Amino acid sequence: MDNGEENPRAKQILKRFNVLFLFVFVFFACLILRLSYVQVVQGEEYVTTANSKSEKSVPIPALRGKIYDKNGNLIVHSRASFTAVFQEKDGMKKDDFVNLATKLTKILSGTTKEDLLKKMDTGFEFKNGKVVKTVRHTSKFLKKDLRLYTTK
Repeated sequence: MDNGEENPRAKQILKRFNVLFLFVFVFFACLILRLSYVQVVQGEEYVTTANSKSEKSVPIPALRGKIYDKNGNLIVHSRASFTAVFQEKDGMKKDDFVNLATKLTKILSGTTKEDLLKKMDTGFEFKNGKVVKTVRHTSKFLKKDLRLYTTK
């Protein structure tokens, strides 16, 4: 008599497990389809959005001026200093770093591409006219200051 009562009960539990497994399977199948759609179909759009948000323009405040004491003696003077900041983007290669350093030397006066590449801390440096692999001193995700020059 126990077998007769347990058998329908066991079948009912088995049916419930099958329904639960079917639900979990459908849920994960939908999740995988949605993730693949976002990655494959919309991936390029998200890369473009992320890259556009990684670049930002920072306004430079005006100079404050000189401060004199009551006798007209100069106490404090202002001078402008300009800093370029470098942050690597994913997928940059050795040639990209060298080309960027070369282009920046044309724009930024008073510096060489060797100094710039070293300050960019990309894992590459110029040694004896050749680009060689070196050790990074900071993470590639950090911004690097390329202190340039000051005006008087």
